[in-house]
Amino acid sequence: MRRMNLLKTLLCPVLILTFCVTYVFPQPASTDSSGRRMVFLGLLSKNLPESVHNDIRSRFLQMFRGNRSLDVVETAELAGEPLFGQVNQILADMNLPELRRLALKNDIDHLFWARLEGNQKRSLHIHGTMYRYDALTEKLHQYNFQTSYERIGNELVAFKSKYVDPVTKTKSDLNLRSALAIAGLLLVSILVFGSNKAGSSGAKKEPSGSTDE
Repeated sequence: MRRMNLLKTLLCPVLILTFCVTYVFPQPASTDSSGRRMVFLGLLSKNLPESVHNDIRSRFLQMFRGNRSLDVVETAELAGEPLFGQVNQILADMNLPELRRLALKNDIDHLFWARLEGNQKRSLHIHGTMYRYDALTEKLHQYNFQTSYERIGNELVAFKSKYVDPVTKTKSDLNLRSALAIAGLLLVSILVFGSNKAGSSGAKKEPSGSTDE
């Protein structure tokens, strides 16, 4: 019985510590406290009017620059090979090893770009893919879509929500689920410690030695 009580006593602090180390305490990263470093490499388009191309590109940049947790690096500031003039060819070839080398050399966490194609019928429709490449994990995320030009903003909002906002949250931030998990662990700890205390108090009240019937 004592061994079980000891295990219960040790279990809760271990669970709480494990949770905090995994989800609460900030993990080492290649970025500083100013935010995640990212670069928008550009927009590859086909059959799109230049005005539409420039408008969508401008919306992309506005989406990134409007987030204070992102350290947006301009392509012109990238050091070393490949130079800016070669970026479009690398994107066209989907040369991920070259993109990763470029990112690591410039201490970039995430690379973003998009490939779009227009289809002009009664109105301009656009289909394509928006990308996020994580240099450290070498993982490529793709968001495929098809919409009218008038509704392209909805697709940008959806992409931002799924692939931009998650990487801008610092690792020390607590979301609702994390807070509830901590509260649950604390509740379990209180219950276990309370039951142990009650059990030890009850044990002291029991008479020792033999009893007469």
